[in-house]
Amino acid sequence: MPIHLVLGGARSGKTRFAEEGALMQANQLTLPACYVATGVRTDEEMEQRIETHQATRSQLFETVERPRGLAQWLTDGATQEPAVLLIDCLATYLGTLLFDAGETLSQSLLLAQGVKLLEAFAAYPYPLWVVSNEVGMGIVPAYASTRLYRDVLGRLNSELAQVAHDVTFLVAGLPMPLKRRGRVCAPAVEE
Repeated sequence: MPIHLVLGGARSGKTRFAEEGALMQANQLTLPACYVATGVRTDEEMEQRIETHQATRSQLFETVERPRGLAQWLTDGATQEPAVLLIDCLATYLGTLLFDAGETLSQSLLLAQGVKLLEAFAAYPYPLWVVSNEVGMGIVPAYASTRLYRDVLGRLNSELAQVAHDVTFLVAGLPMPLKRRGRVCAPAVEE
């Protein structure tokens, strides 16, 4: 089934765009919509972010919190019935994997986890919306662990974009289609 990858920077409007798209697609297909939240309540600031997301999320979504074990959950059948899934977000999920790995952190470990996740995405039999942060446009992080995170997330975003049916990049709340129905979008040419 088609995957729609929604990329953007912090506060770019990517979650709102993905929510609207997933709900519209669920309505068109007469399927329920399931919001898969990947955030972990690590401190007061993250607690506030999660509460804000919950307060602004449409009540039309069933919400599942899945900060860990996402690939296995998808492989085991995910929801009890067919559903359009919205996963928000790959960047947060990878950050939790990075934190959990601690001293055993390695690029190969993170990439192996990422590959399992991408395989689970590809095998999901219903429409899937995945939100992720575009991390390749900023400064080079000062710390090795942060550079590792950026490199692995960038690679996963790139690999997911290759198999995604649609890819949309959000800048300042404006959606820019990068790929539609499996075809890369050509840039608009002024006449």
